[in-house]
Amino acid sequence: MPVMTISNMTRGTNSLKEEMAAMTIMLERRVKESEEKEAYIQLQEEKIAKLTKKEGSGQPVPSQKTQKVRCGEGIHPK
Repeated sequence: MPVMTISNMTRGTNSLKEEMAAMTIMLERRVKESEEKEAYIQLQEEKIAKLTKKEGSGQPVPSQKTQKVRCGEGIHPK
């Protein structure tokens, strides 16, 4: 059985701490990405609901190109 010295044990502890820190950072990044994706999905669902409501009320639904012109992006509808 190998003999563990204090120095080897300390290195092992530091290595575990570094691994845990890296895992924590990765986990935090994944949580942030997930939250951003959920927010984007929520926004898209709201847009769909709004368009569906307009479509059901008989009002004309503007195309994306028309919306871009209104936003000043310089793309003109055909």
